[in-house]
Amino acid sequence: MLFKVYTRNNNRPGRPVTETYIESSTADEAYDAVSATLEEGCNVTAVYKAYQYYYGMRLRGFSPGCQPKEGLMTIQEDPNGKYWDVLIYDRKLTDEEIRDYELDFIKENKI
Repeated sequence: MLFKVYTRNNNRPGRPVTETYIESSTADEAYDAVSATLEEGCNVTAVYKAYQYYYGMRLRGFSPGCQPKEGLMTIQEDPNGKYWDVLIYDRKLTDEEIRDYELDFIKENKI
C-alpha cells in the first residue's frame, strides 16, 4: 500500500512541511521507516493512505497553465478517447479549479 508521510524540520523554522510517498504494509511501518531516515530535530507530523484523483481535460491537452500544478502526479492519454489527457492528482481538486480549468472528475482510486 502507498502512504503519504508528512515531515517537518524543527531546526529550520518557517520551512514548509515535506511530503514523501512510501510503500509499506501499514501506516505504523511507514511512520517507522521514514522516522529512521530523519536527521535530529525532524519529525513525522502525519501519515495517510495515498489516493489518486483522476480528471479529464475536456477542451485542451496538457500544457503550461492549462491545469492546476499543485498535487499533479502524472498525465496519461485517455484510452477511450473522450478526453485530450487524463490528469492524476494526489489531492481532490476544488470545484473552482474543476470549473476554471474545464475538467471532469473521472474517479478516485485508493492506492
